[in-house]
Amino acid sequence: MEGARHGGCYSTGMSDNTTMVAARGASVTVDELRTWVERGPAPSILDVRPAAAFATVRIPGAVHAAVSEALIDAIPPQGLAVVVCEDGVLSRDIVAMLEAAGLRNAKYLAGGMAAWRERRAEGAERRRHARVPPHECRLTLKRAGWFACMRPNLCERWLDVSEGGLGVLMTCEPAVGSVLRARLTNPGYGEAFDVRVVVRHVRPSSTDDGRCVVGLEFVEPSTLMRMCIRSLVDTGSMPPRHIVAAYARI
Repeated sequence: MEGARHGGCYSTGMSDNTTMVAARGASVTVDELRTWVERGPAPSILDVRPAAAFATVRIPGAVHAAVSEALIDAIPPQGLAVVVCEDGVLSRDIVAMLEAAGLRNAKYLAGGMAAWRERRAEGAERRRHARVPPHECRLTLKRAGWFACMRPNLCERWLDVSEGGLGVLMTCEPAVGSVLRARLTNPGYGEAFDVRVVVRHVRPSSTDDGRCVVGLEFVEPSTLMRMCIRSLVDTGSMPPRHIVAAYARI
């Protein structure tokens, strides 16, 4: 490409180093894109995979775009455009060439549709194994920091639990990727499980106005906590107190 809207083609002789420099920082993650799609405003999503692959599965709101000189005209003059291919390689190179041509509002989906499908499958697997927590279990969710103990509980309602994380209803809108502190307590045990959690997705609640459904992923839970969560998922209840006490002494 020789200019922002004309010249060249996508088979330019751009070196690998030039491609990597131009594409540095130009990617978006699956979680970022999913949040934009679900909550808006969604970017323009250009899918450059073959038409047959696009027809089989695609990101909501995506449009098919052939890899040709005309692709540059599909990039909106304002607003973000996300280019999607199967594995993120072709789209990375396309975005690098667009940047070299002077277009700075295009990014590519890191990992491509393969990463999107994998993330969707992970979410479906978690939902399949998720359990509504027993009423006696309590969840406290707070922002990380020195004065976290003085801050209010961000969890309005604990929706479900799986071995990978939690689903909660919150009044605030945490940023995807932010880290929170979670404490799970069961009055019958006399002890609590503390763990960090990462915000993986946020979407507006369809039943509670002004609330958000937030997916949280555990960060390095203890062996004891993993055992208790597994019992919750498998049986719907926490393991007997004497078993928890025995594990705690190990």
